[in-house]
Order: sequence, then structure tokens, then C-alpha cells
Amino acid sequence: MNNLEFRLGTEDAERLRQALPGATIEELVGKLEEVDLISGMGITKTKISNDQGVPITVEIWNPVARGNKGAAKSFLFSWWCGALTTILDREMEMRNVEYDEKANLMKCEIFRRLVR
Repeated sequence: MNNLEFRLGTEDAERLRQALPGATIEELVGKLEEVDLISGMGITKTKISNDQGVPITVEIWNPVARGNKGAAKSFLFSWWCGALTTILDREMEMRNVEYDEKANLMKCEIFRRLVR
């Protein structure tokens, strides 16, 4: 699931970049948030800092899959890791996936992958 969704995210982001060649990072990410909403994945908001050491936060309200392990985690956030890898031109990985049942919110921090 992780590899498939990561690849789909990179492909979707690449098609978006080709369709909107002059778009800023914020505009591209905003379009990806719209895609999540239209496709029924949930209501997604991202927070991206200019500081590469600060994680990107992805929050999804009313997510189509719920949970902080396994397929639910990979289904929602691996796609975002792939898309952000393409848009930011650096390999990204997810950490700290949480599900708040009361708020019906899934949250994840996405970091720049360290080369080993």
C-alpha cells in the first residue's frame, strides 16, 4: 500500500506541475487539497514552513480511512509523501500519524528523508 500510494502521489503531482507550470508550491498544494476534497478522501489542510527542518503537517478531517497504523495510515499519507516529494523536489517520509476519534481527524508530520 505504501509503495503504491507514494507512486500515485508522485504521478499526480507531476501531472499537476505540467498542467500548471508557473504555479507556486502553495498553489500546487492547494490544488492537491482540493483533489482530496473532491475525491472524497476528506477535508485536508497542510502547513508547510520555509524551514526545511520543520515538519510539514497534513491534517485530514472526516477521512475516508481511519487509524494510525497499517493501511489507513499508508492509504492517506503515503500519497501525500509522494506528492510532496515531487513538488518540493526532495524525498519525504511520514512520521507521527495520529487519529483523534472525537474530532474525526487524522494528522501526520512529513519530514525530509535523511540519506543514509
